[in-house]
Amino acid sequence: MKFTPPPRDHMLFIRTDFSDDGAWRTIVDAATQKSRMGYQAALHLVDDRAYERATVDDVVSSNLFGKSMACFVADERTMADPDHAILCINLMRSMEPFRVVPEWVSDVEANLSIANVDFEDYAEQCGADGVYRGYEPNPRTEFFIQMMKKTFNLPD
Repeated sequence: MKFTPPPRDHMLFIRTDFSDDGAWRTIVDAATQKSRMGYQAALHLVDDRAYERATVDDVVSSNLFGKSMACFVADERTMADPDHAILCINLMRSMEPFRVVPEWVSDVEANLSIANVDFEDYAEQCGADGVYRGYEPNPRTEFFIQMMKKTFNLPD
């Protein structure tokens, strides 16, 4: 199986389950929305039946991801899960993947891309079910978000 590398500044988001086109569109829409910080995920969508049922090993062994350290996969569990938790795979080291709800993909992608947050940090913040659902806002994080928005001229 040959995977097409993403543009240099994008992470792959590979669809490996084709059982529900409506769910796929919903997942992509949610994953590409701007985050609270104003980030929008730079994703290279791979919606091709050639990748149907590709496994984590297939993805990691392809070794065609350029400088990306991770990729996202919409697999059978993603499509069936009411939260549509997307698989996030570390391509640089042998680490267990974690899942992330689509609403937090932009933050995960942005922070992994600039090495602001490590893969391990996200994996450690997952719930008992292995899914990252973001962080709970508190006055300190809200202050930081507002400062970042002002510094980088991001919309409220």
